[in-house]
Amino acid sequence: MTPRFGTALLVAAAFAGWPTATPADGQSLPAQVRVALEADGHDEFARRLADHMDVRRDLDEGEVEDLLARWERSGAGPATDWDWLTVARLWLRAGDADRATAALGRVGPDGLPAGLVALETARTGFLAGDDDAAAAAYWEACEDADELSALEAWRDVEVLATPAETERWDRFRRLPAGQRDDCSFFRRFWNQRASRSGVTVDERIALHYDRLRFAMDHYTRRGRAQDVAASGRLNARLGREGAPQFDDRGMLYLRLGPPDETARMIGGDCYEPNVTWSYRFADGNRLYHLSPLGGNDNWWLLANLGEIFRCPVDASGSIPTDRNPMVAVSPILDRIPPGIMYDLYVSRGVLDPRYDRLAHQFRMSDGRAVELLQEERDETWEDGQFAVADVPERPDVRMDLGLLQEWIAFRLPVPERTRMWLLLMVSGEDIEDADLGPDGELEVTVTALDESGRQERASSRLSRPEPGNDVVARLPLDLPPGEWETRVVVRAGPPRGPGDEERPPPSGGYVAGALTVPELGGALPRLSSVAVSPDSGGAWAQTSAVSLSPMPVHTTNDDGRVWIYFEAYNLTPGGRYTAQVLLEHEDGGPPFDLAFTGVAQAEGRIVTPSGLRLDLSEANPGRYRLSLTVRDLATGRLTLPVRTDLFVREP
Repeated sequence: MTPRFGTALLVAAAFAGWPTATPADGQSLPAQVRVALEADGHDEFARRLADHMDVRRDLDEGEVEDLLARWERSGAGPATDWDWLTVARLWLRAGDADRATAALGRVGPDGLPAGLVALETARTGFLAGDDDAAAAAYWEACEDADELSALEAWRDVEVLATPAETERWDRFRRLPAGQRDDCSFFRRFWNQRASRSGVTVDERIALHYDRLRFAMDHYTRRGRAQDVAASGRLNARLGREGAPQFDDRGMLYLRLGPPDETARMIGGDCYEPNVTWSYRFADGNRLYHLSPLGGNDNWWLLANLGEIFRCPVDASGSIPTDRNPMVAVSPILDRIPPGIMYDLYVSRGVLDPRYDRLAHQFRMSDGRAVELLQEERDETWEDGQFAVADVPERPDVRMDLGLLQEWIAFRLPVPERTRMWLLLMVSGEDIEDADLGPDGELEVTVTALDESGRQERASSRLSRPEPGNDVVARLPLDLPPGEWETRVVVRAGPPRGPGDEERPPPSGGYVAGALTVPELGGALPRLSSVAVSPDSGGAWAQTSAVSLSPMPVHTTNDDGRVWIYFEAYNLTPGGRYTAQVLLEHEDGGPPFDLAFTGVAQAEGRIVTPSGLRLDLSEANPGRYRLSLTVRDLATGRLTLPVRTDLFVREP
């Protein structure tokens, strides 16, 4: 039987901020901590422990030293492996990784579940900044997960989970132990977040534990558990119900990181204190308004900025001079005098021009305040759903580099794999204005995530180009056919960590998209994608047959010439074939019909590479649709067409 004292202290330490562990004898509720200690005659120590473990207080090293000294004087411990795990957690909560590590060293090799000890080792390693070792310990804990350690790992990340993931976890945990794979659940969970953040899985886990500590210190929810669910506030309506450990600032910080920009008003006669956090995404900014709404510590999401208005309005639409300014929101918003919320809304115009527009519309609304607030509420609801019900990860970059991408597909000899080449162009004009740092390098990362949560990743570093020149990167990913979610990230410098809120994110940009990887196997004649290059003799080579400089922008060179490369598969070995290129101008007119014959690769090879130079110097400038087909003359079989665009420059 595990001693009650060690069990109770473990639970209390968990209650201070880390998830609650439930040792073998079943002690798990904070109330049982004091009961167990008092039953052993440690009334004073029980009271002191309850004071120190209150979730509304942070522990410092002196408090932990005092707590442990009282424990030793009581004669009750620390003695058991559970006790030493508790000591490690106390030091972890106080931010002392060295003493937490020393306490973990007192845990016997067979005294506690291996997964639980490994998870605690990972948490301590992340605190110490030893991210590689900590990540290795995390995955060791994942592989050794038992009922308790899997539950603890879940509670570490529950704040990141969407409602759908929470429901999936609940269903998953109800399965018998032999019918579930806890580690596969966490790998899929982290793969998705790492892919959308443009970092490795281990980097994303380390970032979470860094953010978790910062959020515990700054955004821990204060007050009663019922306050959130019973309030009917936006977070509960969005599906974030229950008693979360963090207020909504913590939820946003852990899911999205520090805001890119903020705007705030301290508050006054007619306004609650308020702040707006703005995040930049590829499709525009997302804004989150927060206020304590009459409280002192917890800050909650607002359905719209107008919720912080606190001046009562009489029947004439006037604000009484003898008002209590913090009584309540005006019950009849359409009676708010025109322009009274102008200053509030215009203060958010620095984050998004929508709020400048709303501010001016409020000034001129003449009774349309309710309609305007509803328009804003619709957008706020959409942004809120994105933050709570989706996985809103995004790369930590400044979005100051313009990117253009293209994917092209080629067959591999490896079964059930297709080589997908990413062709990425970074605007040289943007690079000149960006802050690339002293080394002037850019890191390009591409991740692909399939429907099962599997991730594939590639990266490369690029040197600063000559002034004004675009940068082109070409990265291969070998993927199984199917549907993939992709994210391409370019950044100059590392992403921000906890405490870096005042530092702007590094220069960069990203492109998110969906990718269909084709199946190029089988026995019928097939074609690869068409790679388009304005010049020959480049550095890219899908095979040794040709070297080009394919670009995502399909333009001819200044002389009206362009090179294309493609591969034909499953033609009759050594047999003849005909390739036909059809060019149709977007404005109509007679098409160009170009054809040539060739001989397929002999000796049973399935790949026939072809490189063509097209001379379009006499063609009308503009955009053309290029369609390519190949016919196997030995069998008469015709491939399906492959199409792409081609732009002929002005001479």
